[in-house]
Amino acid sequence: MGSPLVFVPVFGKLDLTRRALRALDAHTPNDVAFLVVDDCGPDRVSEEWLEEVLQPLRVRELVMNEENLGFVRSANVAFARRSGHDVVVVNSDVVVFAGWLGHLVAAAGGGVASVTALSNNGSVATVPEPGAYPSVESLSVLAAQADTARPAPFEIPVGVGHCLYLSNQALEDVGGFDEAFSPGYGEEVDWSIRARRRGLRHLAAPAVIVWHDAGASFGTRRTLRRWHELKLALRYPREFVAMRVPRWGRFEGGA
Repeated sequence: MGSPLVFVPVFGKLDLTRRALRALDAHTPNDVAFLVVDDCGPDRVSEEWLEEVLQPLRVRELVMNEENLGFVRSANVAFARRSGHDVVVVNSDVVVFAGWLGHLVAAAGGGVASVTALSNNGSVATVPEPGAYPSVESLSVLAAQADTARPAPFEIPVGVGHCLYLSNQALEDVGGFDEAFSPGYGEEVDWSIRARRRGLRHLAAPAVIVWHDAGASFGTRRTLRRWHELKLALRYPREFVAMRVPRWGRFEGGA
């Protein structure tokens, strides 16, 4: 149903958010709506701030959480406002480049629950030799090459949340993220496994490469991550073990 909705969750760190939104604005058609959800962080987004950051023609909506809900619940707020559209989750520590959205849309289709962009730090959706790209500028060269070459999508076990396209069909069938994984980490793995059990697939789109300052948008909480990985292992022992075999690369329960 029309263009996807681009959802950007924000928790403070407005310098990163400004960088993310300006890249999105520059490389996304103006009729694609942005939904910015401010999760009551130490620095708040405002309508005036968005007016300074985004082009006047950009279709946008700002949701201001009155309390900190965490990423999982904020994402569910966004999903509830999608009005039948597919949704692209783009973390505020991500930088997109030319062609990003078109390649994600092209990879999506019947039976596909999610499409993940490759990045310099994206778990199973990481570019080869990521250490060779230490900056946004260096990765932009690789992204431009991928945009031109348009390599074919390939299957991955789960979607990865740094830049994740979710189909409306899958959100209808599977529902939103499980709030048992609040405030975050592991929620997209749980969602992906539930989608796979319904016969849906997850793809990586190597034609889309984005920069990702992993952990910068929401911080690093190692204890929480380990607890949520244990929760996944207990819920899905067969799938969890399968995701750790070499052909899938290194598993991480969260973006």
